[in-house]
Amino acid sequence: MKLKSLHIYGYGKFINYKMDELSPDIQVIFGENEAGKSTIMSFIHSILFGFPSKQQSVLRYEPKTHSAYGGQITIMTREYGEVVIERVRGKSAGDVTVFLRDGVTGGEELLTQVLRGMSRTLYENVFSFNLSGLQEVQRLKNDEITRYLLATGSIGSDILLQADEAFQKELDYLFKPGGRKPRLNEQIKILREQEAELRQARQENEKYEALLIKKEQLSIEIQNLDKESSTNERNYRKMMELVEKWSLITEYEHVCEKIERLQPVTFPTDGLIRYEQLFNNRLAIFSKWKALQEKSEKTSASIIKNTESQIDDQLLKKVKKYMDEWPHYKQIQGEIEALEKSINEYIEQIERIRQDLHFSKDKDIQEINLSFDMKAQIKDKLHQLVGLETEEQQILSQIERLYKEVDIAEKKCETIEQKMLSESDFNKLQKQRVNWKNREQLIEEEKSIKRDLEIEIERNAMQEKQTKMNLMMNVIFFVLSIGLFIWGWSQREHILTIVAIIAFVYAIIAFVLGKKQKNISNVEHLQSKLAKIKNQLENEGDHINPQLIYDEQQSLRNEWKQTFQGLEEKKYNLQEWTSYKEKNKSEQEIIQTELVQIKDQLGLPIFFANSRLDDAYELLLKLFQLHSNMLHAKKERDDKKEKYDKWMEELREIALEVGITEVDKIVILHQLKGCYESEQAKKNNLIELIEKKNEIVEEKKILEVEINEYDKVIQELFDHAGVKNEEEFRSVGKRFEELERLQTRVEVLKAQIGSDMLVESENYDSEDELNDILGKIVVQMTANEKKLQDLRQQLASINHKIEQLEEGGTYTDKLHRFHQSKSNFNEQAQKWAKIMLAQTLLQKTMSNYIKDRFPKVMKTAEAYMSMLTNNQYVQISFQQNESILVRHQNGTYYAPAELSRGTSEQLYTALRFALVQVLHEDYPFPIIIDDGFVNFDKQRTDNVLQLMKTISKTSQVFLFTCHEHIKAKFDPSHCYALTESREQHVT
Repeated sequence: MKLKSLHIYGYGKFINYKMDELSPDIQVIFGENEAGKSTIMSFIHSILFGFPSKQQSVLRYEPKTHSAYGGQITIMTREYGEVVIERVRGKSAGDVTVFLRDGVTGGEELLTQVLRGMSRTLYENVFSFNLSGLQEVQRLKNDEITRYLLATGSIGSDILLQADEAFQKELDYLFKPGGRKPRLNEQIKILREQEAELRQARQENEKYEALLIKKEQLSIEIQNLDKESSTNERNYRKMMELVEKWSLITEYEHVCEKIERLQPVTFPTDGLIRYEQLFNNRLAIFSKWKALQEKSEKTSASIIKNTESQIDDQLLKKVKKYMDEWPHYKQIQGEIEALEKSINEYIEQIERIRQDLHFSKDKDIQEINLSFDMKAQIKDKLHQLVGLETEEQQILSQIERLYKEVDIAEKKCETIEQKMLSESDFNKLQKQRVNWKNREQLIEEEKSIKRDLEIEIERNAMQEKQTKMNLMMNVIFFVLSIGLFIWGWSQREHILTIVAIIAFVYAIIAFVLGKKQKNISNVEHLQSKLAKIKNQLENEGDHINPQLIYDEQQSLRNEWKQTFQGLEEKKYNLQEWTSYKEKNKSEQEIIQTELVQIKDQLGLPIFFANSRLDDAYELLLKLFQLHSNMLHAKKERDDKKEKYDKWMEELREIALEVGITEVDKIVILHQLKGCYESEQAKKNNLIELIEKKNEIVEEKKILEVEINEYDKVIQELFDHAGVKNEEEFRSVGKRFEELERLQTRVEVLKAQIGSDMLVESENYDSEDELNDILGKIVVQMTANEKKLQDLRQQLASINHKIEQLEEGGTYTDKLHRFHQSKSNFNEQAQKWAKIMLAQTLLQKTMSNYIKDRFPKVMKTAEAYMSMLTNNQYVQISFQQNESILVRHQNGTYYAPAELSRGTSEQLYTALRFALVQVLHEDYPFPIIIDDGFVNFDKQRTDNVLQLMKTISKTSQVFLFTCHEHIKAKFDPSHCYALTESREQHVT
């Protein structure tokens, strides 16, 4: 993934700010303090991963002077091609929209796919780093530096190490095997003490349990008696309610008997009320119908009065037609005047162009050939003429230049000839230069011979010394072999005797060979050679070097030869350019003749300038167009005038038919308009009267329908009640109202008594029977109450004894406290187990990172470390005890804590860059560096910048810096300067 461009709508101090065409490999963003480097870094993080929430300590960079917040980034990816990511103000992280090249859009889910699940924390830990990461190495203790670098090379930061330390602190706070203060250790001690107290309380619990059993038995017996008393009380209340409602029950039975006698009665619901409403409504509608009948008769009389008219409809339509056409013909009149004006203007323009071109009056513009071929012919001839004229100037310039060069070359040849030796002198000089040596060469040769002479003398001395040593050794060996021979012979050791004989023979041979060696030395030869060199230095060392004179003469001969060849070549070129000049002149004369013919065809005079022929052709085209436009305007004017005159004649004829004798067209139109409006008003009034009468008729029909409907509904009421007239209907209605009253009373009584009481009353015949049953229930209730009182007294006595046993803390209290303490202990133990499990998983994850990823990182980091330190440190080793060792080129190994500050920072940098390269296939994200190397010296800075350029071949690198010397290390096309003018780029 590589960033192509940024567009900041509003973020911090930047408003509508753009950075286009970012470098795909390395991009340097330079700016002084407070120029906005940190703002742009934060903008990139915010667009990719969301705006920081207001609760976070990270700055949100909301603009102070503008409402826009957010922007967009264009990136290039391998999977999706070019992708545009836009994030603006919205929810806490902002509203994001992702635009793909194929038109697909999406939100956070699509962005997560594009970023391959990369989070802000992981990106900042791996791909974005600054000076604080380097400074962190220096703040750590010696035993912490290795762990920090190990985490940097496998995870990207020490965040997992910090989490591991936090887990360990929490575990130590909860429990330590031999500790006393941790919470679990304290609770174990409390549980042991409470368990001892519980064992002692269990012995006193047997008497206590017997009392508890007796208490339970009494409670059950009291509970049963309470249930029986509740049942008796319910029965008592039910019997009392029956006695109280017995009179209502008797009335209910009498009313039910009357209802049975009145039934059956058939009558519509609210029949009398509905009949009265229908009768009154029908009477009101009938009154309206009668009023409409009178209104209809008056309207008919008015229609008869307005039916008379003076002008028939056909003539009135003609009047209307000509009135509607008047605006159109008025427009035609104006168009005729405009055409007259245009014709005059065309005539003036035609005359001006004729005078400007001196156009022949005998020529007709319509007959002149103004085709595209003619235009092309003019352009072609003019182009050829201009080309020939330009070529002529170039030929003249070349001829003049060649004349000057020939003259210069001739003079140069004469000068060189004066300096050159004769041929015989030059041959004599050639022989002298072979054997000549200068003084410096002789001195250098003398020094060389002296060195060789000294070496040879020293070699002879050493050889003589070695010869003497060899002779001495041979003598000693000779004496020893004789002694060994004598001892072996005397001791009869035949093998030793044979060895002694062999050694004796070898000693004699070595002695003889040593005497025969000759000292072959070059000392005399070197001494004679040295004397010869000294003689040359005395006699010939100061003469002029003939080699220099020879070289100078050889150079002059070569220069003369080259100059003479150039002179011949220039003379030949001069003849060629002269022939070109004559040919060019001939071609110009032919073109001039053809242009005269073209002028004649176009009606132009011979003296008309050739350079104006292009413009003349365009003016002739314009003259042709003006002449055509003038003819067309004249024809259009004549057609419109004819049409207008015919219409005016027809208008006067229509006016005479209506009775208007005026001549002026304005007066005629005004009187026709008044006549038309008068007739139209009569017709409109008649139409309104007819419409009004039709409305009355329709309304009468509606009222008649309603009257019939009312009659129909009233008859339905009669049919439902089974009567024929109003009197019978009212009689049946009274019977129906009496039946409804009785039924209502039955419902009221039923509600007062209750449905349950009505069912229960059927089991009893009289009120006396109810009173007998009620007395028996009272006797049973009294007996139960007395028994309950005795049992409650026994229960109170047992409770008192139990309280006495529980005064000093009972077994159950101690048991409760023990289980409560045990529960608290279990909660803390579960918490300890969870933290231990989390720490185990974390350590396993760190171990997997170190085993799988860290070796690959180490291999890449070795090459980077060697490059950063100028091959001073050539190897990084990862030991089995998870420690890191760095090997110096002299073979010495150093732990990270033993390195200098600069070298440890270089190791950290190598590990960070190596991790990025190892992750590149899965996470090809750009690297962002914020002045991370300002504490490096010049050489280290050059090395790390060179490493960044190497990494930029695979990963895009952004370097934010405020230092001119770092910016100067890069190509200006890769540098982007944040200036005040750009920061205020507001539209």
